[in-house]
Amino acid sequence: MSGRTIAIIQARAGSTRLPRKVLMPLEGVPMLAHLVARVRAVPALAAVVVATSTLDRDDDVAAVAREAGAEVFRGSEGDVLSRYHEAAREFQATTVVRITGDCPLYDGGLLAEMLARRAALSPHSYYSNAFRRTYPRGLDTEIFERETLELVHRLADDPAEREHVTAFLWRRPTVFECVNHENPEGDWSHWRWTVDTPEDFAMVTRVYAELYPRAPLFDRHAVAELLRARPEIAAINSEVAQKPV
Repeated sequence: MSGRTIAIIQARAGSTRLPRKVLMPLEGVPMLAHLVARVRAVPALAAVVVATSTLDRDDDVAAVAREAGAEVFRGSEGDVLSRYHEAAREFQATTVVRITGDCPLYDGGLLAEMLARRAALSPHSYYSNAFRRTYPRGLDTEIFERETLELVHRLADDPAEREHVTAFLWRRPTVFECVNHENPEGDWSHWRWTVDTPEDFAMVTRVYAELYPRAPLFDRHAVAELLRARPEIAAINSEVAQKPV
């Protein structure tokens, strides 16, 4: 994959179901800082950018991101598409990786694999592991060209497509080349590894307590092995319903 590939992590303090969740501590470290460390470990990335809002309440988000070693871009809170568009321009991205800030179990190894596989696809493809879910929520990864982002930014006028950055793309699979990345190890979609509720946070807190002291950048395989051995941990948030898009 040629050009400049950057990961943009969207994060804000104003989440509705669990306010300031990205700043909540896991083993004494803010959740967002853990995510930044995991993404920064991917050698193919030219930069990792945390894109947050210009609101005062997101000053702490920007500070944590910088301390963790990420670049920071601040833009619109509600128009997340414009936030991505402007961040990609400012940091001169050729290829953009979209990650959300509520994924403390994110696996940089998975991103590295996806970037390598996308290199064999059309450069105009929109590559994601979330069209047909075989991975848990919390490992969602989307890869697309900045040219595609520029086009979507110009054309999208539905408020939902401004808030959900890639909705314009996946709502039009006959227009855009949408390619799914399948989990070669089977269907793990019954697990929930994202954080949007107190139950979600309780689950990942248990995972970090078990795995982080031995290997701070533990991968998805270690999490899966733990949850198979300790199903009561996965049960903590197994009844949480995902917010509709």
